[in-house]
Amino acid sequence: MWAGAVLVSMHYVKQKMYHTYPQNHDSLLPGAFYLYTHLMMLYNALVLPYINYCCFIWGSNYDTHIKPILLLQKRAMRVIGGVFLPASANPIFKRYHVLKVHDIVKLQILLIMHKHFFNELPAAVG
Repeated sequence: MWAGAVLVSMHYVKQKMYHTYPQNHDSLLPGAFYLYTHLMMLYNALVLPYINYCCFIWGSNYDTHIKPILLLQKRAMRVIGGVFLPASANPIFKRYHVLKVHDIVKLQILLIMHKHFFNELPAAVG
């Protein structure tokens, strides 16, 4: 499954980048900003397109079908934030300004309704 491969590759890149930059035990990792930006680029390239694709259609499904996608998203954000499982993922989403799956679905539905209200949808749809 693509989800496991994405998380493994994100974790691998994080480990390689962590060992590339010299560590200073008195402060944060000097390359922490570069590490964050590269991992967010991976997230935006490998995880987010799968969530965004037709999410207004499948997003209104039962939570049992959405939960694995949300867990994958939380796992990816924990890898980016360097936080382990017992901690909540909500502060990580807020810190990095990332929407959760349910919020992305709501946003996409609102955008479609806005286009419908202002007659901006294609003729085949509206």
